[in-house]
Parts: sequence; structure tokens; C-alpha cells
Amino acid sequence: GSREALAHDVPLLGRVPIDPAVVAESDRGVPVVIERPQSPAGLAFAQIARAVIERTAARAESNLGLGAFLDRFGR
Repeated sequence: GSREALAHDVPLLGRVPIDPAVVAESDRGVPVVIERPQSPAGLAFAQIARAVIERTAARAESNLGLGAFLDRFGR
């Protein structure tokens, strides 16, 4: 987790605890965030999803700002 993120210069979005039930639920096609949203794994996946949404929204917003700047002052 942390070492790989650091080695590749990417943010660590979260950590999901090892939970055999997650494997069984995944094999059945049931996401842990639906089956057991309050479990440690369910909460971890939800937090990671929030982090992805926040980072994606921030990047889209900054890109829109850059696009408007480039449209106004040339590309």
C-alpha cells in the first residue's frame, strides 16, 4: 500500500482490511458496501470511493478552469 503509492508517486486512497467474507460476497456478486456497509471493509471501500470522487471533482474543476483560461488567451 504505502510503499507502492510512494514508489509510484500516487496518493494512497485508503486501506481495506483483509476479510474473508468480502471474497465470498464478491464471488456471489454482492458488493460489501451493500451487504455489510458498516463493516470495516465496507467503510474502507466507501471512504476510498469518496476519495476518488473528491479527487476527480477537484481535477475536473481545475481542468475546467484551465480550459477557460486557454479559451480566453489562446491555446
